[in-house]
Amino acid sequence: MALALRSPHEASERVDLLLSHARVGAQLGERSLQRGLRVFELALIGEAMGRLQTK
Repeated sequence: MALALRSPHEASERVDLLLSHARVGAQLGERSLQRGLRVFELALIGEAMGRLQTK
């Protein structure tokens, strides 16, 4: 599927738009990963605290 570009400026705008979408996707993925790691971290802390209290 080839896109008919009328000018180098139009091609540049499309590349900028694609990169913008890629950046937003990467940022959302990074935040999601950070939230997941935080949940995992809290679970490990909770488990460690529980083990300390049972001793």
